[in-house]
Amino acid sequence: MPTPSSIPAALQATLPQRRRTRLRNHAATQTDITELGELHVMQTSLDAVRKELTFVKHELSQLEQRLRYEMRLELEGRMQIHNERCLEKVNYLRRGQDQRVAQVRAANRSVHDSSKQQHSRQLKQLEAKLAALTVSNRQSETDQSRAEAALAQTAKIEELTLENEKLHEQLAGARAQQQQIEAQAQAMMQKAVAKLEAAVVSRDKSIEVLRRQLSEARRTDPPESGTEPAVTAPELPAVASSAAGRPSSAARPVVA
Repeated sequence: MPTPSSIPAALQATLPQRRRTRLRNHAATQTDITELGELHVMQTSLDAVRKELTFVKHELSQLEQRLRYEMRLELEGRMQIHNERCLEKVNYLRRGQDQRVAQVRAANRSVHDSSKQQHSRQLKQLEAKLAALTVSNRQSETDQSRAEAALAQTAKIEELTLENEKLHEQLAGARAQQQQIEAQAQAMMQKAVAKLEAAVVSRDKSIEVLRRQLSEARRTDPPESGTEPAVTAPELPAVASSAAGRPSSAARPVVA
């Protein structure tokens, strides 16, 4: 039974003053007839407080469910935006790397073609000189002139042979330099692709951790009857890893 100290002050002011004369002790109850009004008022106030507490509890439950639903939606939206940004960054880096590799290859190809044309022109000039010397030597009539011409031709042949060897050495050096440049470009491309793959793997790991957190949050928060329907997380597109050494255009993900 509630004590008078637990009754609000406003209700205590409205209650009549207690006038109780205890003539004898009753074995069944200690409540006097004059206290029935006070007990009725206390019961009414307790019922009102109970109803108000029930209503507040229901409102708090509804508010908690709504906050969890909104938090789940916000988390899923952030995960989707994060995934789209990662995909856009990877595609941008791949396009830039492909463009730089194409520029390096085009520059190497143009240098190789120009050096090849220059060497072929020089070889043709040397062949024309040798043919002219041969014709002039055949037209000499005297032995002396033939001997002198033979000596001169021999010297010219030696000189042309040395020049031809030098040209061949230059051509070999140009080819070696071209191969070295292509090897450096290939190594740079492989390093860039490896960095891209490492970035994609790290993003996949972060997305997987977020998925596990979301699934744990769903398991710890089972849906109740009368609550809003649970929102399932959208399937996040997996980032396709590129082939070793060169990215493949068919394996690139498309940003929705």
